[in-house]
Amino acid sequence: MAPPQKEQQHYLVVAPGPHEPGPSPRGPPGPCDWAHVTLSTAVSAHRRMFPSLSAPNEDVIAGDGDVGGISYFPYSDGYDEGFCLFAGDSDAAWRNLESFDRVGRETFAAVFDRLAACGRPPVTCVVYTFVMWWAADLAREKGIPRAMYWIQPAAMLAVYYGYLHAGGNVQRLVADHADEPEFEVAMPGLPPMAIRDLPSFFTDLTDRRLAAVFYGVRRTLEQVETDRPIGEITAREKPMVLVNTTEELEADVIAAVFPDLHVIPIGPAVGDGNAAAPSKKSNDMYEHDEKAYMEWLDEKPAGSVVYVSFGSMSTTSKRQKEEIRRAPLPLGRSP
Repeated sequence: MAPPQKEQQHYLVVAPGPHEPGPSPRGPPGPCDWAHVTLSTAVSAHRRMFPSLSAPNEDVIAGDGDVGGISYFPYSDGYDEGFCLFAGDSDAAWRNLESFDRVGRETFAAVFDRLAACGRPPVTCVVYTFVMWWAADLAREKGIPRAMYWIQPAAMLAVYYGYLHAGGNVQRLVADHADEPEFEVAMPGLPPMAIRDLPSFFTDLTDRRLAAVFYGVRRTLEQVETDRPIGEITAREKPMVLVNTTEELEADVIAAVFPDLHVIPIGPAVGDGNAAAPSKKSNDMYEHDEKAYMEWLDEKPAGSVVYVSFGSMSTTSKRQKEEIRRAPLPLGRSP
């Protein structure tokens, strides 16, 4: 008698762009041979991944019977040409947020119908990154299991989780001392943290553009709370959270901070560090940089190159560029 066949798994991963599922130049983790995977990103990101498509919102479907192949089904957030958060004012940021939530939810709902229309297996799990709260909401409405994917280490999840769930006292304390960088705040399961080490979402109370982004993060973490049953629950009933970490590195944080969550370490989601190694099947999202910048850097004297970063969600402003240009002048160097 033949053994019973397992249900064919189909994971629908939804994110604003391709690097949220896998924060590395190689994109998300590679395909597997036992499940279908569909990546759904905003059209603005999809069109950069596949610039040769006849239409920017055209679906890219894995080959027939190609279990383990990745399909790409975009949704629209109403800004198909893209949106730069820090290039505009706060009103533009909140208009983008409203469109992202309303249009994004509506068009992502249609992804399920498009998958069925082209013969893809039913979705068995929705994996959503932060700010994608409405994807979790839709999955719940459809009765589909879901998991949040936190692309940062567990300690950062603990900071956000503690800030939002430790009660209003922590939030008031942070707000009252936002201008005191050395002031320390205690959160559950974590050592005391100085104000300067907290996310700027917590301490910058004037930039409403940051508030717009933090709104999406907050709503996403609220979805995890919505999935948590009331009363005694088993491990299988706990909301599932995938975290970009390893248990060996953060076992104490995972055990102390998240007793009500099913936290699964799946990291580190980074490249293998062997860019020169040949690959039979590339999963790269973009064309490789052929400008040989690493060779250029290697030719420079030690300490002669300055790397400047204004944050992972920032765009360099005109004023910042001017400050960068002026910085080398006192040293008698040109930028």
